[in-house]
Amino acid sequence: MEEYKIQLASNYLNPERINNAEKIYDDILKANPEYYKAHEGLFKVYLLKKDSVKALASLKKAITYAEK
Repeated sequence: MEEYKIQLASNYLNPERINNAEKIYDDILKANPEYYKAHEGLFKVYLLKKDSVKALASLKKAITYAEK
């Protein structure tokens, strides 16, 4: 189910729907806080929103959890 949600959110990675993508990634992380693909998705969201601080934090989490 998480993989389906990741794919759905990735379809929303554009300026008009970016908030939808962010909500989906946040929902995934509520259920599974260490799911690296959701952190990676938030990294992309924050890049599109030009929030480099949050983007870097999400990228670091994605890398940390992917290495586990």
